[in-house]
Amino acid sequence: MRSNRRGSMLAEFAVVSIVLFLMLSTILSFGMILLQANVAQQAADVCAREIAKYPLPFDAQLPLSLVDQANPGTAVDISQIYREDFLYVDAESLGGQSFTDYMTSAPLVNRLLAPAMIFDTSLQAYRFPGAVVLHDDVKTVLVPMVNVSTNEITWHLPVEEVLFSGNVSQCNATPQLDLDGFVAGAIVIRVNIPVQSSVMTGFQKPVDQGGDGSPIEADDTAVIANLPAGYSFVVEDNAGFDEDGNQIHGGKYGLGRQFAFAKNVRPYREVVSGQAIYRREALLPR
Repeated sequence: MRSNRRGSMLAEFAVVSIVLFLMLSTILSFGMILLQANVAQQAADVCAREIAKYPLPFDAQLPLSLVDQANPGTAVDISQIYREDFLYVDAESLGGQSFTDYMTSAPLVNRLLAPAMIFDTSLQAYRFPGAVVLHDDVKTVLVPMVNVSTNEITWHLPVEEVLFSGNVSQCNATPQLDLDGFVAGAIVIRVNIPVQSSVMTGFQKPVDQGGDGSPIEADDTAVIANLPAGYSFVVEDNAGFDEDGNQIHGGKYGLGRQFAFAKNVRPYREVVSGQAIYRREALLPR
C-alpha cells in the first residue's frame, strides 16, 4: 500500500508541477512585460516633454524617424536629451565603472531606458534589445517588428517621432496643412521595447512518438529584412548567440533563437510601446 501510494504521489506531483511551471512562467512573462511597458511610457513622456521645452526653431525636424518626411524643416540636435549611441555600450568602455555609474553621464532619456538594456555575452556589450546595427560609424540598435503571416520585418527606432499620416511631422510649426486632425507644433514621441515570452517554447515529438525530443530552434532563414539606408548589420546570419546557441536577444535581426512554439512561430515577436504628446510654443517669423 505504501509503495502504491508513493507512486501515485509522484504521478500527482508530475501533473501539478506542469501547471505550476506554466503559472510561474506566465507570471514572470507578464511581470517583465509590465516592467518594460512602464519604462517605455515613462521614457516617452519625459522625451516628449523635454523636447517641447527645448529651444528649437519653429520649423524643427527631429532626428527621430526612418521615413522621408513631407515637410522636413530644419534638422536639429537633441543630443542633450537623447543619443542613439548610448543604446550600445562596449563593456571595455566602462573604464572600471559599473554600467549604472556609467549611465549617469548619459542624456536623460537614455538613463530612463537603461533598465530595459541587456548584457550581450556574445558581443560583450550592454545594449538595448533589438538588432545591433552600424549608423554613421556608430553602433546602435533598431527594433524589428515581424509580420507573422509574411515574416517581413518593419524597422523602428527605439525612440521615434510619430509622424502624422505616415510622413508629416507635427513638430514643424509652419505648415498649415489641409489634413483632418493635423496640429502644427506638437511633439509626438513613441518608445519601442522588444520583449520575449518564456512560455512559448516548442520541442520535437518524443522518441516514443517517432521524434527525437529535441527543441525547435528559431533561426533567421525565413525572415525577410531590408535595413533602411545608412544602416548595416553588425552580426552575421545566425550568429551572435551564446555558446548554447539560444540567446533570447541574439542573432542578426535581434530576434533571438529561443525555442520556437512551432516551425515558423517565434516566441520573441512582441514589442511594447509607450507614447506621449506635448504641445510646444514656436514663434513664427513675420
